[in-house]
Amino acid sequence: MIKQLICILLSLQTFNCFNIAECSIAVDKNLAKDTKSMIEVEVRFHLPEEKREHFLGNAIFISESSFTDTYYDTQDYALSIQDVWLRTRGSKFVLKVPATHANTFTFDTTSPMHEIEDEMEIRKCLGIQEKSDIKRDIESHGYKPLYTFTSTRRKYKKDGFSIDVDHVDYKFFTYDICEVEVMVESKNQVQETLQKIHSFVAKHGITIQPIDGKLIYLMKRVNPEHFRILQKTNDSAK
Repeated sequence: MIKQLICILLSLQTFNCFNIAECSIAVDKNLAKDTKSMIEVEVRFHLPEEKREHFLGNAIFISESSFTDTYYDTQDYALSIQDVWLRTRGSKFVLKVPATHANTFTFDTTSPMHEIEDEMEIRKCLGIQEKSDIKRDIESHGYKPLYTFTSTRRKYKKDGFSIDVDHVDYKFFTYDICEVEVMVESKNQVQETLQKIHSFVAKHGITIQPIDGKLIYLMKRVNPEHFRILQKTNDSAK
């Protein structure tokens, strides 16, 4: 499955004019035309060590890998305050956009996201013309690397669910997180899919509690001011 979406050119000169709601609406219109476009529905939680063996029992082990993520934003956090996340994994850029039409950041870690992997579509959504390679073009528009961390991921498949068990190395501290993910074709499938994931986890005796994603966990530790800005933006939108 290709986690890709089509985003129309919004004729933007700078990101300050970028409207995530318009972009999301454009995405929705194009999803019907592109059968390969998918929505990522995932639930993150802490996997207790004493429940790990039972939870992963009879799961099919897929792979183990290590990768480094770097997240980009502007000095005034123009992307993240709209719940938009620009990331590199290795040398590949990915832009994550909410599958809903929200205008601001949300702390809901189950919020479905579209992932844009095509470089030209990323440029279109950010209003960046192709003048050089994408990294140089992005940085020339004020997007700078803010956070970097390395994850060791063990991937499993069980009962139709994809399971990622991550150990995250932030150099000076670490973090462990489990994600259960399903890809769906329509927003109409999101709530039902979330319920299925919760039921799947619950039948293994695990209660899902709110947990920070890997980036937010790092942000709170090394740049709490950024987190406070996101929190303030979220509160003002209620």
